[in-house]
Amino acid sequence: MAEIIAIAMKGAAKTQIMYKANLSFGQVKWYLAFLLEHGLLEKSVQGGRVIYKSTARGMAFMERQQRVVDLLNEDQHGTSVV
Repeated sequence: MAEIIAIAMKGAAKTQIMYKANLSFGQVKWYLAFLLEHGLLEKSVQGGRVIYKSTARGMAFMERQQRVVDLLNEDQHGTSVV
């Protein structure tokens, strides 16, 4: 989900998201619906194309997810996590 949010930071079409995130059509459809429902992405029409763009809430999610990844990486390298 964080990867989709990152791809959509400046706006992206469903096809762009699907290829850049290496997802099937069914997967991208499900993830986009989920992210829209939870306010992490917004959808608009630009030049007749549906564009998905990350929201402030989506960016906050992505930052928190990165903190978790960083925390897990620190733990793998023997750094004490308390």
